Amino acid sequence: MDCIVTENKKSNTIKLIHSKISEWGVIGASQRLGLSIDKFVELGVFNYRFDTFLNYTDLLYLSLYVVEKSGLVSKVDETYDFMWWGGNSRMYFDCADLINNNTMVGYGTPYYDDIPYLEIESEVFNKYSIDFRRTYKLKSISEFKSFNEFESYILNDVSKLVSDTIFDVIERVEREIKEG
Repeated sequence: MDCIVTENKKSNTIKLIHSKISEWGVIGASQRLGLSIDKFVELGVFNYRFDTFLNYTDLLYLSLYVVEKSGLVSKVDETYDFMWWGGNSRMYFDCADLINNNTMVGYGTPYYDDIPYLEIESEVFNKYSIDFRRTYKLKSISEFKSFNEFESYILNDVSKLVSDTIFDVIERVEREIKEG
């Protein structure tokens, strides 16, 4: 009997948290309820269809949370040293071309401005000023059935999209400078 009562209490708690997230957003609910996003994850709050209680701004903050929890997303090979991290409601990247000693920094923030897009932008390539911006459509809220699915998407698919895009841009800019 205790197990049934505990499950009912947990279910009611999750329903309450969902309603507060719908009303205040993930960050507002976390702050006002005094529960961390870690606690939300532990309780299983995000193991439901996201579109029933989250919006794209919530996905932005969950993206920041996922990357922060996993540590710096880093991809290093013989050509590039790429890092992607979050802070202050933005996702930042820093990419070094190890062969040509060039560096590019900028933003690659999923679900920024409450829309299902990833905007990658940079204004700095070494000492050169560039104006680079690319936008990609991302999965919509209704496509996520669980937090684990969302986490995998951010850490694998979205981080790869950011790094591959930056690698391509660095190669293009380097060619233009050499031909220039």
